[in-house]
Amino acid sequence: MLGMKDSVAEVKDTLASVRDLMGPIVEEIEGEEEMKRLKEENDYLDELLGDTKRSEEIEKKHEKEIEEAEDPGVVYEAKYREKIEARCEEQLSRGSQRC
Repeated sequence: MLGMKDSVAEVKDTLASVRDLMGPIVEEIEGEEEMKRLKEENDYLDELLGDTKRSEEIEKKHEKEIEEAEDPGVVYEAKYREKIEARCEEQLSRGSQRC
């Protein structure tokens, strides 16, 4: 019986470690806060430069892919690609602003 308690405690510790490791990964892939910030910043910089809102173009581009996805993995992948593209656009906008 004592051996089982030790095993249960070890399993709980292992699960807690896995949760701690997975948290940042889940936030990176599923997190919406950064996307909101990126969209706001990109839209603001586009407006300052008199450009069209690229965030809308990015969203439309990936929207169809998300709608047609039959597998949840494809949805996550499309959303993550959208986030990466928004990050790239932010970098370009910041560089443009500094020039």
